[in-house]
Amino acid sequence: MAKVQEISSQIERARCESIPALAAFVDAIEPSVEADPEAFWGCSEALATLTRSNFLADLVTWELECLRRDPDYIPCPRGARDFAVLQLGLLTLGVLVFDADPEPPSPLLFGFCEHNISTNIGPGPVLVERWRQAWDGPPEIFDRSRSLIALAPVHLRVGETFTCRAHSDVVRMRGVDAATVVISLTRLQATRLRWVYDAATLLPVRAEAADLRAARIDYAMTLLSALGHTAAAPVIATLLDHPDHFVRWSAVRRVMELDPALGEPLVHRALTDPHPHVQRAAQRSLERLNALRLSPVIQETVSHGRHA
Repeated sequence: MAKVQEISSQIERARCESIPALAAFVDAIEPSVEADPEAFWGCSEALATLTRSNFLADLVTWELECLRRDPDYIPCPRGARDFAVLQLGLLTLGVLVFDADPEPPSPLLFGFCEHNISTNIGPGPVLVERWRQAWDGPPEIFDRSRSLIALAPVHLRVGETFTCRAHSDVVRMRGVDAATVVISLTRLQATRLRWVYDAATLLPVRAEAADLRAARIDYAMTLLSALGHTAAAPVIATLLDHPDHFVRWSAVRRVMELDPALGEPLVHRALTDPHPHVQRAAQRSLERLNALRLSPVIQETVSHGRHA
């Protein structure tokens, strides 16, 4: 039960302690999944064992009993139709419902920043529309020219499993004849960015952070800069070591706005950032900074020339 005790949610821990198949699943997960996204694929056998068990019926029975005892009990505070069963570090187990008549499709296609294994529990098949990002370059380097390739759709029958690899696979899923239940295992943050595509052109239109905390940090830095809170500059400067390149570059910009003397060495350091977008932005910033410094000298020289 050591791994069960590592689950942060009290409700999720209680589920595992009350449902033997779920506790066995947690116990079968290799700890290496937390540090190595590719170790996730080794979870497939544990998931297969779980889906072959009475786990889902036991889960529903347990949830109904909780509701009977406590009318204010909330089974899944983080979801509506999708049910987050448990989260173990970066690993999430969920029960999803796919309607046969969903909302009109979005004009956008959303790539994955997660690895995923999904098993159709039924009662009917699931239609999986598929696209593939064939470029094998780093997902963290967003490139608007890298179009998706459309693939033939797949009908996932009851009991069948479908896998999605972060960045490479883009899918849309729906029930065919009726609402259908899918058990989903996800390894979060397998990549640092999610690419979003135009469904008509299949071209990338933007990238989103895999970790919402990074977006919140970026917003906080922007707010502190807008407020002119100069005391925050040294703290913001420490974010130059953040794993997300857009956070690192935002840190440089905000420190420059709050404390140029502290920020200029950060711009020079950003010239050797591992991400090429940060390198190019730093180079342009230094060029503008140097131009501003030379501008008064040039103006003075021109002025003297006119009076000569």
